[in-house]
Amino acid sequence: MILDFADPATPDRFAADVVIAGSGPAAISLAKSLAAAGRRVLMLEAGNIHFEEESQALYKGRNLGWDYPIQWSRLRQFGGTTGHWAGQCGWMRPSDLAGGPGRPAWPIPYSELARHYQEAAAFLDVARMPSAPALAAFRPGLPGRQLLNHVWQLPATSPVRLGEREEPILRRHRTIHLLVHAAVTGVTDVSGDGTVGGFRFRTLAGRTGEARGRILVLACGGIENARLLRVMQYAGLPLAAGSAEHIGLYLQEHLSATFGLLSASGDGEKLTEVAMELVPGVGGTLLPAISMPPEVQARSGAGGCYFRFMPRGHKDSFVPGRTLRPPLTRHRIPYYLRQFDEISFEKMARRFPHFLSYNQLKPAVGLFVEMEQLPDSRNRVRLGRERDAIGLPVVEVDMQARDSEIVTAKAAIEHLGRAAISNGLGRVGMMDWVADALQYPQLWGWSWHHNGTTRMAHRAVDGVVDPDHLVFGTRNLHMAGASVFPTSGFANPTLTIVAMSLRLAEILKARL
Repeated sequence: MILDFADPATPDRFAADVVIAGSGPAAISLAKSLAAAGRRVLMLEAGNIHFEEESQALYKGRNLGWDYPIQWSRLRQFGGTTGHWAGQCGWMRPSDLAGGPGRPAWPIPYSELARHYQEAAAFLDVARMPSAPALAAFRPGLPGRQLLNHVWQLPATSPVRLGEREEPILRRHRTIHLLVHAAVTGVTDVSGDGTVGGFRFRTLAGRTGEARGRILVLACGGIENARLLRVMQYAGLPLAAGSAEHIGLYLQEHLSATFGLLSASGDGEKLTEVAMELVPGVGGTLLPAISMPPEVQARSGAGGCYFRFMPRGHKDSFVPGRTLRPPLTRHRIPYYLRQFDEISFEKMARRFPHFLSYNQLKPAVGLFVEMEQLPDSRNRVRLGRERDAIGLPVVEVDMQARDSEIVTAKAAIEHLGRAAISNGLGRVGMMDWVADALQYPQLWGWSWHHNGTTRMAHRAVDGVVDPDHLVFGTRNLHMAGASVFPTSGFANPTLTIVAMSLRLAEILKARL
């Protein structure tokens, strides 16, 4: 059933087994799994079924770092940001959860995540991951085929819009209720042992209500989860010692840019064509990809990343003198290889013969690298002094690339350069601007993926929620979505968000 809280005839008091703040992929997959087991679920959506300017304006914020699209990287409506996602999905790798220099380990085994991936793919209407033998037989005889070590799972046609797909289902659903125009503003009836009675919510017009539940879940996205939990903490929500200081820290994105060029020769041209070719799969289509192997990543201290080949003229290509923006167009930086220190190209060519200057790379395709951002406490979400239209503090975001992303970019291009030479695929050149990339935020791309702001850990001193998604210091307040990811890997997060929600559903079923 779908109800509109802006309608005065709608009740202002609700009760359910589980009350979920949010209605994106994390919330919907969790709600449907719980309802299938007979649990009564209420979802609270701050916006409407469809997009509304007034509701979306509540996502406005203030940038403390680079110019980040705080408002438009999220959608405040039923279905959440699946209203504008591209549909690209992929599994995280075991190494993404294992931890290492600069990256905490996840407090759950990889098997806990992997066993839910196929069900998550079916929920999102994307291709299922092929079996290991099928992957091994993929493109036999292709030169350099061993470099294709990752597979993206895509929809058969267009990406699913969960709001459009689920609306007619929920209108006749008996155990899931969706309440729109119900923006959560806090919690109610917190007992001494950390049990939370319910959520408070309101409309833009000022109408207030409460929803009580045996289990409460915040599933509002990586930025909003941190904002709401901090608001609740300031209002008296008891949190375990050491946990509160982690709220909002370690905000992680997937950054991207064209960091290099590949001058493909012979077999390399076939590989670049295949790496941009969709392959039919079960339930959707597959796209082979080249990623940096975990052992190379660990050896270099880099984050994870994958490559896309961008022909000249592509919107993400880097074409000298034409797509450069100020201040680069004023400086006219030449495209020869530069490493960490200022040395001549001749010396670099002797040290790294698999690299060539840009002038030698004709014809060439751009090497578009999308990378994991390693956790950094300087990238964060916090509450500002201004208030929004429902009385909550406006969010402030400090987000930018750091030195670790430069390490990843350089390690990635060097790895592919060596691989190209050893496999006879061509030569690789690194963009000259990489060494100074932190000075040019306009050349980086965002993916609108918000991870890590209420991260999962074994202990309260290391994170915000425990391995069961339970907020440290509470007995029944859980969190869902990418905000609980300790690290993000390089894979787009939606598939893992849903897989983790399906895992959370199993945990909650056992407690109800």
